[in-house]
Amino acid sequence: GVAEAARQTDAEVTLVIAGDGDKRASLEQVAIEEEFEENVIFLGQIPRERAFKLMGDVDVFAMPSKWEGFSSSATEAMSVGTPCVFSDIQAFRAPFDGAAKFHLVGDSDQLANELVELLSDTVVREQFGTLGRERVNERFTTKKTAEAFERIYETIV
Repeated sequence: GVAEAARQTDAEVTLVIAGDGDKRASLEQVAIEEEFEENVIFLGQIPRERAFKLMGDVDVFAMPSKWEGFSSSATEAMSVGTPCVFSDIQAFRAPFDGAAKFHLVGDSDQLANELVELLSDTVVREQFGTLGRERVNERFTTKKTAEAFERIYETIV
């Protein structure tokens, strides 16, 4: 998806992958097959603070997961105003509908289209950055979470 997005836009596209695991070798192979390896940076495991800073430094944050629980990484990226593209799964759609872009799971062409739109249109990119930040501030701050737990406890008692 990212390599295709790079081919469709004049923007210089670099894919930064933070984290590590058993999929790294296959991701490196895909980058080679797509002739995109010089535009991919594998950071490996990085401290949480560095990952949070990185989320604010990138133009777009993407999580093309097949499955996911509630994602603190997604909320962190949105909290710093970085526009996001997520796979269209319940864990992303339910909390972030209307505040992020979505693509069907495994649909790299649709992922590329969403990335191209955000990379090539500053207004849309800023709009989704603002929508994401507002969504996190409305629903996912520590205060909001504490208030939700308080309501649950009051209902139980």
